[in-house]
Amino acid sequence: MRKAKCQPTFLTHPQSVLMPELVSVIIPSYNRRMDLCRCIDSLLTQTSAALEIIVVDDCSEDDTIAFLRLNYPDVRLISCVRRYGPSHLRNLGLRVARGEFILFLDSDVILPKKDMVRQMVETLSQRPQHWRNRG
Repeated sequence: MRKAKCQPTFLTHPQSVLMPELVSVIIPSYNRRMDLCRCIDSLLTQTSAALEIIVVDDCSEDDTIAFLRLNYPDVRLISCVRRYGPSHLRNLGLRVARGEFILFLDSDVILPKKDMVRQMVETLSQRPQHWRNRG
């Protein structure tokens, strides 16, 4: 059985560089352009300055990729050439994430508070023994 390839697009940074205090937000999506707009807008209003937003598109047919490139040029995009499902998309996003912290969101999530990501980072930073890889 031959694996179909996902073709990453708009990836501008090396995958192996982890950045301290950076939060990589990974959002799988399929034909959810308008929901994605609300989700991304809620992320852009966060008080955390160090966000990397990664959208992994599951072969959408609603011009999601073109729309995001035009309206959200700083969002990192991965565009799949066939449907994989959200679990696989999350794993693809994780492969390219550069953040010390990972936040998985569905495309219809709107963060209700502007400091939610900052609070998450502060809480995790105070308890590294609960989340750091102990090797």
